Amino acid sequence: MKLLILISAVSLVTTIGALIFFTQYGLPDPACANRQQLFYWLAYKDLSKQSWQTRLILANRLEQECSKDLDWQSVSVSLDETQQNRVWDNIPLLLRPWLVEKARSYARLTVEKRSDYVDRLIDIITAWRGIEKLLPSQIKLSPGAKKSPGLSNLLCSEIDRIVEESELPERKQIGELWQALKVRWLLRICS
Repeated sequence: MKLLILISAVSLVTTIGALIFFTQYGLPDPACANRQQLFYWLAYKDLSKQSWQTRLILANRLEQECSKDLDWQSVSVSLDETQQNRVWDNIPLLLRPWLVEKARSYARLTVEKRSDYVDRLIDIITAWRGIEKLLPSQIKLSPGAKKSPGLSNLLCSEIDRIVEESELPERKQIGELWQALKVRWLLRICS
């Protein structure tokens, strides 16, 4: 119990200190931000007001920083409800440029290299599944929700949105990547 109180106190002090620092001095460049600073970007900034390029940089840095060895529960404890809401609002804004860029990269690969590429993406997405621990409690507990608000559904929704709103080349690329992800995922589950 004492350890939980100590962890909560340290998290609160860290969060307050970071909030004061970042509101006064701004957030660091996302291209060189560490893991904690990246989460500050997600928790304190409205990413809808950021450029596509900034969101892509953030998404790629999160891919690098959060693809393994991340205790999502400890991140969750350090965020209050408002910050969790902001993070959850920002996730789809990062998924879109990240997915479009991954689809472009996939389209440029030779057929021989595509399976390995898709396997790496599945590994990344699997590591990110813990992000669901950051769900604000009112979303977790919302009665009558037709879909789970988890990462899988966000990913599917964002891919559907990209396909609906994109021009033909981008639509084709994201469709091909999505099909490859589903097939590869199924093969991994069945083997």
